Amino acid sequence: MSAQEKQTTEAVAVKRIKRATGIECANCSTCLHLGTDGDGPEYNGNWPICSKTERYSYLRSFPFKKEMKCWEPNFWYSKFANEIKTGSDAEMERLSNRFREALDAAVAPPP
Repeated sequence: MSAQEKQTTEAVAVKRIKRATGIECANCSTCLHLGTDGDGPEYNGNWPICSKTERYSYLRSFPFKKEMKCWEPNFWYSKFANEIKTGSDAEMERLSNRFREALDAAVAPPP
């Protein structure tokens, strides 16, 4: 597979994942790897970090607004999080399983 074919395949997979999860943009704000670090409010508060690619955290423009190839969807920004009514363990397990199934179906190779 050529580099161009690989890029096309990855782009199609990201589109399918976004459609399956209801996430509009594959950027840092909806990524599983976005977190925060800091010493608390008395020492200048918290700052964003990337737990997947640490060096991104040192860039001034981080977290990025553009779509990123390293993006992985975060359940809490998906359409499934909007379906939470009671927050019970059973409900959360059911919704997280649906999220996982949607991801698996989106990345599965076509028949």
